[in-house]
Amino acid sequence: MNAPFRSPLPGHTISHAGFVARTGPGASLRELRHHGLLLLDGIELTIRDDHWGTIDHEATPVEPAAGELVRWRIGGGNASGHVVVRGLDGGLAVEVDLVAERHLVTCRVGLVVLHPLDQVGQPVRWWQGPSSDLVTWPARVSPWPVFSEIDAVDVGQGDSTVRLAFGGERFETEDHRNWCDAGWKSYAPPLARSQQAPWPAGTARRAEVTVQRVDEVLQRHEQADINPGTGVPATWWVVGPGTADALASIGAGDLFVEVLDTAAGRQRFEQAADLAEASGRRLWCTLALDAPSQAWRDLLSSRASVLAGVCVVDRPTHGTTPVLLQWARDTAQQRWLTGSGTRGYLAELGRSSMPHREADYVQLSVAAQVHHTDPERVLDTLRALPHVVATARSIAGGRPVVLAPVSVPQRLSVHVEPDDHYASWCEPVAPHPDPALQRAWLTDVVGASTGAWAVALDPTSLDAAPRGDRMEQP
Repeated sequence: MNAPFRSPLPGHTISHAGFVARTGPGASLRELRHHGLLLLDGIELTIRDDHWGTIDHEATPVEPAAGELVRWRIGGGNASGHVVVRGLDGGLAVEVDLVAERHLVTCRVGLVVLHPLDQVGQPVRWWQGPSSDLVTWPARVSPWPVFSEIDAVDVGQGDSTVRLAFGGERFETEDHRNWCDAGWKSYAPPLARSQQAPWPAGTARRAEVTVQRVDEVLQRHEQADINPGTGVPATWWVVGPGTADALASIGAGDLFVEVLDTAAGRQRFEQAADLAEASGRRLWCTLALDAPSQAWRDLLSSRASVLAGVCVVDRPTHGTTPVLLQWARDTAQQRWLTGSGTRGYLAELGRSSMPHREADYVQLSVAAQVHHTDPERVLDTLRALPHVVATARSIAGGRPVVLAPVSVPQRLSVHVEPDDHYASWCEPVAPHPDPALQRAWLTDVVGASTGAWAVALDPTSLDAAPRGDRMEQP
């Protein structure tokens, strides 16, 4: 919990009553500390549309008024107003006042609080009215909110124990390691009460977060290391634009392709199988189906000589079902391995009731930019990967865990209808628009995935990632 300051972003430091933070991109605070103790990773303004995409807005620092530590003016055509940080007696308040400039439909408008990964195993007390409970931040990633419909949480330790509240509004805390973020996120209102709410033009929204010292003292616990396993996972290469030209330089390693049950998906599978055959490599495939398909059974069987494994998932929900797993096993007839899991993230794997005991391996995907795009937050996702792998292994019940595909850009959203436009194939996101960030993240992602059996990397990583050796089947 006493981790040193990470590399600062452009902005400035604010301080009040022993609290110190720095301003980050947009209207945000980063690394809120009290007498050097890291309490929160950040407090940020967020405006989400009806599919949880970000509604564009501009945040411009302006001269703070009396009693304010920092002020941002919000504009950009969708919403206008301000975000301010004020000093309180023994704490800070972050306040948002916005007016919709046009009719919007939103899932969330207000502030989110980011809790640091360093707090794993540390005490936290939640409050609901006069009732409270002292628990610890969990090591295992929870697919559901760890706290819900609460009024406040106490975090920190010793004389730096503070109470976090959302201006009298009930809130919940979600485990954002599910999406490879390095910690937890608190927000108001809870998800059950924040789905697709209209925000008419000219109407106001207000939100507030307060952080204040309390008399109760939380005691620090000894922290257990997350050690999901040993050994570097094998590397697969995602078949996409430019892969064929780069194959000569990547040495050993299998190929991976993800396809939907569409004409384009069938064409891509054939192209990937041809590439595997021409290069002497094995091919692993994720196939998203609406229902069992005789056409796909025939197509997979026709390329049995190059197939190493196939994970079949339900196209609308992104996860394997018992019916599809049985169909996949019947189709394979032990000619290749059969996977189970999700083409989504750890949240989808954890929320599924699917048993994996009949599968040969369990699969999920990883992306660095599900919630953040600035370099500091993107690189920070590497610290969450050991937790992702450890939790996936506990769900897999002894089956090997495969991270496929692994990419910096977000390749799909689970909140919209699946289509063929994801990172491995869509030219606008390959190569990555920030190649330096891509290289920095991919240089360490395989090592951060220790405990996984294999990692499938986007083709734009060919000049950055370690070269994998052909692995043995389990």
